[in-house]
Amino acid sequence: MILVSPSLLSAKLDSLGNELINIKKAGADFAHLDVMDGHFVNNIAFGPSFAKFLSTPTIPLDIHLMISNPRFYIEKFIVEYAEFITIHVETINESDFNYIEKVVHSNNKKLGITLRPSTDIDSIIKYLNKVDLVLVMSVEPGFSGQKFNSIGLERLTYLSDYRKKHNLSYLLEIDGGVDNTNYKDCIKCGADIIVSGSYLFSNNMEEKIKEFKNV
Repeated sequence: MILVSPSLLSAKLDSLGNELINIKKAGADFAHLDVMDGHFVNNIAFGPSFAKFLSTPTIPLDIHLMISNPRFYIEKFIVEYAEFITIHVETINESDFNYIEKVVHSNNKKLGITLRPSTDIDSIIKYLNKVDLVLVMSVEPGFSGQKFNSIGLERLTYLSDYRKKHNLSYLLEIDGGVDNTNYKDCIKCGADIIVSGSYLFSNNMEEKIKEFKNV
């Protein structure tokens, strides 16, 4: 079963509570929350107070931390209805990861790891046996509406094969420019969770989610 996580960056920001209800009614499994600090990425969006506000029984949050110091902030994002909390490998060392992993898992949340398309994929290998999710970025993080980069398919294939070879169980999530022209390829290459923003929110979200799930 393919899972779908609409990106709240493309939602109506003045009525996010209603948007969560609509996302759930449309058949989504999670709501994807991109947290940006204006440092690791240029934009600023969705701080800890937003995460807390959006943490409701309506739908679980899929939190993507695009921030420079996740170790310092991680406790602030342990909100009740978060399912996944994903960090960037570029922003941590092994000590940071070990601390974050302990905090996330001790609070019964799932830990994800991700990287920019320009970052060597080998940088996440040593963490794969300790995470629950690997987020593959098919665009540069920080801006919605970017065109899909086929490196996402290459990395999904690599990480799917690696998971099978090493008997690991992390989920594979794809984010960045996913729409009707490429979602089938993403699923064929191993994606378990599809993040989509502008494509899903433009119109007919329910029908589009059905298409994602019925491959």
